[in-house]
Amino acid sequence: MGNVRIVKRENRMMAVIMIWRAWQDRKHWLKYLKQFACFGIVAFPLGLWYSVYCYIRYRMPFGYVVTFEESEVHFIGFHDKWSRLFDFDRAFENLAVRADHVNDFADYNIPVSLVKFAVFGDGRYYQATTLTNVLGTGLFWATGVLFLLMGILAVAWCFFRDGRSWQKVFLLTTAAVSLYAYLKFCFRYPHVSSMSVRYVMCAVYTGCLALAAAVSCMQERLDGKSVIAGNIFRRITIGISVLYGTAAVVLNMGMETVLQ
Repeated sequence: MGNVRIVKRENRMMAVIMIWRAWQDRKHWLKYLKQFACFGIVAFPLGLWYSVYCYIRYRMPFGYVVTFEESEVHFIGFHDKWSRLFDFDRAFENLAVRADHVNDFADYNIPVSLVKFAVFGDGRYYQATTLTNVLGTGLFWATGVLFLLMGILAVAWCFFRDGRSWQKVFLLTTAAVSLYAYLKFCFRYPHVSSMSVRYVMCAVYTGCLALAAAVSCMQERLDGKSVIAGNIFRRITIGISVLYGTAAVVLNMGMETVLQ
């Protein structure tokens, strides 16, 4: 466990360094795109080897998903599509994902479950201590607001005249395709686990990029109108980002402490 925690910390530090370097060289994005393409040519086939092996060895189809019977606790197919999207009854009774029909209930609302998976994964460790409970609750609602802002500001960004038309088309099309595939997957396989955020991370990443681009445009407009307003907006944006990131790191460290 100790070695695993050390590796996780080192990976987080490396991720921060890579993000910072990418931001410094953001004007040279084409260079990174070429590097990513070369990496993908090697890495993507390696990631598919197990699927190829299962197909050859067991004739298991590519993209195969295990389906649950209606009697299984993870099955939520008896809820219609409207309820899966807009019915929030009992959705906030517990901020962690309920996949075992606790008190005759399992999470079925896709938007709320998406936030739960994004913040806590499959765990309930945030309830273990006062610190993790407070931070976990705050992060849950902050992440929900963040996801809403991604959608709102991504649409608003389309109307900003910043000379990035093809970037907008690329990012928003990618996000739309990812969201469509995610919702189709949730409806086709009505299981609690199907709503995990890992199946829609492409949309989350592109949503973050669109959010950052929209905030950058707003910052430039405020700077052009008022230096004071621009500085206030900049400090608020940086402060919120630092506070959110700090809370996420502390919550993660708290969970690791609880699991020791």
